[in-house]
Amino acid sequence: SGFVVAAVGFFLTRFTVTLAIYDDPLRFYLAGVVPLALGLGLAAFGVALVVADVERALVRTTAVWCVAGAGAMFVLVVLTLLGSTVGGLPDVATVRSRTYLSNFLIGGSVGGTLTGLYASRNRRQRTALRRQTRRLKVLNRLLRHEVLNAVTVAKGYATGSGDDHPDAGAVVQDQ
Repeated sequence: SGFVVAAVGFFLTRFTVTLAIYDDPLRFYLAGVVPLALGLGLAAFGVALVVADVERALVRTTAVWCVAGAGAMFVLVVLTLLGSTVGGLPDVATVRSRTYLSNFLIGGSVGGTLTGLYASRNRRQRTALRRQTRRLKVLNRLLRHEVLNAVTVAKGYATGSGDDHPDAGAVVQDQ
């Protein structure tokens, strides 16, 4: 799953560089350097997920959200391109000249990756809280059992007469 995140970052970064060839260099420096850095960072983060010792669920969730973010932004860009061209599909030159296509895709994949990290950490925290709740319930049952046993013994000695058990007062006090 970490390779998926790295591949998305690498592919989108390559797409940004390819678009930079066809655009004005000044436009690339103004609109392409930040997405290029984000794409390279995403690729590096994907490789880090592969080699790091992290939970598989965290990596899988992050990869799913990364692809979902890029896919959602791709759908939005395609709908925008279709809506902006009246009466047909946009030509390849139009798509190549639109650097915001790669910017949106990189932004969507980075946003999806961050959402995936948040979702997996949230899931891990909920699991830890459930585990702690179960432990506290068991502790509560054990303590309640011990307290009720001590109260029962104390009640038993307290209801009896002091003549039957001379040390009843000490037992009640101990319990």
